[in-house]
Amino acid sequence: KMPLSRQRLVLAALVVASVVFHVISAVARKVMYDAYGQRYIFPRGQLTNLMYNMWATFVIIGRAVASPDFRQALRTSARRFHPCRLLIPALLDGLGNFLDSVGGPNVPGSWTVLLGQSTVFFTMLFSTILLSARFSGRQVVGAALTILGACMAVLPEILAGTPLARHVGYALIFFAADVPQALSAVYKDFAFKRGDLDVFYLTACVSWVQLLVTWCYLPLLSLPAFGGLDLASLPAVLADGASCFVGDTSTPVYDSTGSVTGYCSSFTTAITFTFSLTGFAGGICQLFIMKFGSASLYALSSALAVPITNVCFSVPGLMQRVGIQATPFSWSNAVGVVLVVTGFVLYALKGPLNAGVAAHSSSSDKISHIDSTNSDCSDGQVC
Repeated sequence: KMPLSRQRLVLAALVVASVVFHVISAVARKVMYDAYGQRYIFPRGQLTNLMYNMWATFVIIGRAVASPDFRQALRTSARRFHPCRLLIPALLDGLGNFLDSVGGPNVPGSWTVLLGQSTVFFTMLFSTILLSARFSGRQVVGAALTILGACMAVLPEILAGTPLARHVGYALIFFAADVPQALSAVYKDFAFKRGDLDVFYLTACVSWVQLLVTWCYLPLLSLPAFGGLDLASLPAVLADGASCFVGDTSTPVYDSTGSVTGYCSSFTTAITFTFSLTGFAGGICQLFIMKFGSASLYALSSALAVPITNVCFSVPGLMQRVGIQATPFSWSNAVGVVLVVTGFVLYALKGPLNAGVAAHSSSSDKISHIDSTNSDCSDGQVC
């Protein structure tokens, strides 16, 4: 067993790495959304799903070749929890990823940071209903503050009729993604506890199934609220999306009204890889924090990433360098960040009701709002 001093050092390194990776991934996500525009959200989403699955599979193959113990762990996980039973979280993750993809390109970067944190509240709610989990009053207040913080950042802008108010419809779609993502997190909590599953087994199985079942949501793109895509043009959309990925600067980029806003960048490939790799690395760091640390430590690492990412989106010089528009500073947004971070901290300070959970977290606990597979919501989900 690893000495306590070394374990603390490793956990500290994991927390720092998790924060750095998630800040980079969150900014890269918004840059990537704008690079592909609204028309190519489906091929872009499937492409990033595929990339994520490849990273997870490479890790599994490498570890399986190098470690007989790991091969045995995979066989044990498969016996305890058959891959077919992971269809449910795959469907939920696919829906959450789809809603993120539709709403993300039309939502200011700072809003995406705060709206995604509401998953804490929904995860707690569904854990109580479905798993009979118990939470202290402090945790309930903390989860409620994450919702309040998201509302504080968005509602004043909408009610005041500022230019950001035009994003309200897509902001609601982006916010709605928190519900299936929370349900998926609760199911994975059950899977970890029931089967004591290997981290990479769960990640790879759910992600590959998700890649297939996400096609079920394709017809939704034909609805006006989701962009009103003519499904007959899907082959051309897929081809143009692939061209955009490889950096074809002659491929036009469209907004939600169907207007051409520019052309794909020669840096689109690098942006996509940056988003995918940093999201994957950050998610794995958080999974190991949950596995070998505690849910409290995970929540604190998530809380640290929120204000740093939010500030990044409000720095004009930084946003100009990455090619997106900075979100103007507002006191409502600042208050929203404070409330969300406070909510995280309160949620992490667990009382006696959760003492057993923290003690068990090193082997099988997973009671977070983190999406341990693939999603576009990097602040709280792995991408």
